[in-house]
Amino acid sequence: MSEKEIINLVNKNFDRQIKHGQPESHKKLFNLTINFTNLDWKNIRTKKYWEKIKNLSFEDKKEYTLLCVEYYLDNYK
Repeated sequence: MSEKEIINLVNKNFDRQIKHGQPESHKKLFNLTINFTNLDWKNIRTKKYWEKIKNLSFEDKKEYTLLCVEYYLDNYK
């Protein structure tokens, strides 16, 4: 299976889960970070990042991570 086919399959699964109430942010986060390297994640997951998310709920952590990823992509990539 090619990388493109795998990505399409994962997105179809996200689409099905979204219909059943999973936030769309999970799919967006997956698609935005599919080609991230360890260095990309290291740049996002700073001390400030870990301090911020330690008291957030699972969904709030996903939302905050998505905001950080979008900021990183807009400003550094």
